[in-house]
Amino acid sequence: MLKARFLPVSLELKDNKRKEGTAAMKQEAIQYLALDVHQATTVATVRTENGSIRMRATVATEASAILGLVRGLGAQLHVAFEEGTQAQWLHDLLQPHAERVVVCNVRGRSGDQQ
Repeated sequence: MLKARFLPVSLELKDNKRKEGTAAMKQEAIQYLALDVHQATTVATVRTENGSIRMRATVATEASAILGLVRGLGAQLHVAFEEGTQAQWLHDLLQPHAERVVVCNVRGRSGDQQ
């Protein structure tokens, strides 16, 4: 677990070794970032194309903290998060830094009243 002093960030990296040759090309494979956005913090999970977890992090729900996380993930990044009060702001923030940004409108979850 890493903690940065300049940002309220905690990270858990599964594999951060630099690879060469063919393995380096695999590093540029699509990565999937799921965000659970709350008022003060955002919980992030990065998965590889095969679904394995590459990283988990908790960052402040602030532009600088979220962009600091996203900028280190590479160009082929797909981001998804639920629709909510911060969805438009977050979408506009991430759009220039991700290949794809999806805002999900989840309806009828098991805990919802109908």
